[in-house]
Amino acid sequence: MTQPTLTCIDSGSANTYLGLVGDNAPRATIATVAGKPRHAGVQAGLDSAKTYVGDELEQKRNLFRMTYPLEKCQIVNWDDMREIWRHSFQNELRLDASDCVSILSEHPRIDFKARAEICRTFFESYSVKGFYIQNAQILAMIGSGQTTGVTLDIGEGMAHAVPIYEGCQLFHAMRRSDFSGRELTDSLFNQLKQLEPQFPQDISILRDIKEKLCYVQSKSKPVQQATYELPDSFQLKTKALTLTNPCEVPEMLFSGQNAVQNLILNSIEACDVDVQADLERNIVLSGGSTKFEGFAERLQTELQGKRRGIEVNALEDRQYATFVGQSVLGCLDTFKDMYVTAAEYAEQGAEVINRRWL
Repeated sequence: MTQPTLTCIDSGSANTYLGLVGDNAPRATIATVAGKPRHAGVQAGLDSAKTYVGDELEQKRNLFRMTYPLEKCQIVNWDDMREIWRHSFQNELRLDASDCVSILSEHPRIDFKARAEICRTFFESYSVKGFYIQNAQILAMIGSGQTTGVTLDIGEGMAHAVPIYEGCQLFHAMRRSDFSGRELTDSLFNQLKQLEPQFPQDISILRDIKEKLCYVQSKSKPVQQATYELPDSFQLKTKALTLTNPCEVPEMLFSGQNAVQNLILNSIEACDVDVQADLERNIVLSGGSTKFEGFAERLQTELQGKRRGIEVNALEDRQYATFVGQSVLGCLDTFKDMYVTAAEYAEQGAEVINRRWL
């Protein structure tokens, strides 16, 4: 019997990472965005009834009305999300989904109905051979090579501090904040509007500026102004923008009631005292908003002032931490007994995914 192809699909509010089990990094990355033409007949070849995703959308963004099917870690547009997954199989991985077992990521507090709908989509819309879904923060912990610690995951939609003990999420002690990558991007946009009132709210450019210019201030790298050259496609008189304080935006992660160090500390302190020492020895960073230069060092300093045993584990490619965890998990000999098969789905229906892991 031919062995199924094991695929990894990590969909976040900003990007969807795609690849196969055994890969050290995604084979493809697409924006978790869909679009329809703004006006019928604007350009030959565009179908006003079609939903566009991937490169076809990115190359002509100005012609489309953009939608974001994942907001605050919740699917808000199922049709667009299904189109992104379909595109992932056909155009990015170039695989027949019916030959695949798919490993997906989910975020804390996903409701049973949404999880079952994802399962139903993969079996009924794509006819996969098998399906498995796991908490993104547990996967990031697995990707770090550990099974115990706290995953601090700061993505585009949410920030989570999730304590994990021997591979199990300590659900009662999870802490989360709505302040994350999207809010940082919005703050940067407001700054840029003060420099250039006509600056458009182009999410892709704003993210690029945020990732290339912004950093966390430290003794080794004090505040220094930074300049961004705008692409030729921007119809502005100004061809470059200079941030006088590129540290201002990432500094917001460390201030206020929802400061990331407080999420971690509150999460650890909500756990049984007997496991706190094990948890604090491994703070795993995950998500693109932990990638700011100087972020890990600043977090270590903030935490050690409160708990001396804290150790921050900052992998280089931590924006892919969840994907790597999917890849590692799928390589285990025991994985073949973890996923739901097409036969099990046919017999028990979509609710099998909820019964399996409860």
